[in-house]
Amino acid sequence: MADLAVSSTLVVTHPNAPFETGISGDSLTAGMGAYHDPTDDRWKRAVATAQLTAAARGIITHNCSSGQPVRVQTADEISFGGWITIGETYIVSTNAGGIAPIADLTTGSWVTHIGVGATTNNIDLNVYRSGVQKT
Repeated sequence: MADLAVSSTLVVTHPNAPFETGISGDSLTAGMGAYHDPTDDRWKRAVATAQLTAAARGIITHNCSSGQPVRVQTADEISFGGWITIGETYIVSTNAGGIAPIADLTTGSWVTHIGVGATTNNIDLNVYRSGVQKT
């Protein structure tokens, strides 16, 4: 399998979803997994190759450049406009910002659960930063 092929124009947040806000440390696209980097107080693309960067806190809700304000949905359903498998568990990918099905988890990856496919459009966002590396 491969990362979700997210079209940023199709990402729609749930109206009552919780969010975190801040400043982007990367060019970010709606639908990317994101972590908060405490070293510079910026939001960046989550990637499963290191413990810090795998610790996603949610999904980017709009496109932004480095240094711009950013909003991150942290729970509830989020729509990707398609490509979701109902019942599939999704995780932080080894590709920066990517979201992958759990079957793509590789040895050495740090495991962060993003959520479960609720419909063919939506992921039930329930982020769990395990701090565990797959052996």
